[in-house]
Amino acid sequence: MLAVFAALRLARFNAAIDSDEQPHKSAGFNTGVPSPAGAGLVLLPMIIWFETQAEWLRDYRLIAPWLIVVALLMISNVATYSWSSIKVRPSFRFMALAAVGLFGATLVAAPWVALIGFSLLYVAMLPFSIMGYAKVKRARRAAAQAA
Repeated sequence: MLAVFAALRLARFNAAIDSDEQPHKSAGFNTGVPSPAGAGLVLLPMIIWFETQAEWLRDYRLIAPWLIVVALLMISNVATYSWSSIKVRPSFRFMALAAVGLFGATLVAAPWVALIGFSLLYVAMLPFSIMGYAKVKRARRAAAQAA
């Protein structure tokens, strides 16, 4: 199912359907959840199960809706932050480098915990990316009206 939605996502961009309403790369946003992030989110219940062995994570009544939500996020117009647009202020570069090093160490020492944390952080950032793009959209609209 996820492969079909990934194909729909690709076809949408190749056909440039509704490109006027999509978040723009120039503003630092992607349209919908990118396919690699979607694949990681689909694996989240399995990764949590690897770490906790909680049997409820293997229940189809949880997995099926989760797959549908992630698949719909992939083809949605939801604005998500683009990794390529992240710019770290010079005053925060050391802390960012330390955070990347800490994540790398956690990935080696406890890979499932690191992947769970990274996936949950990505999901937690979705509302902030939506609000951030709404702010950019308002600013662009105001600038267009002023011109």
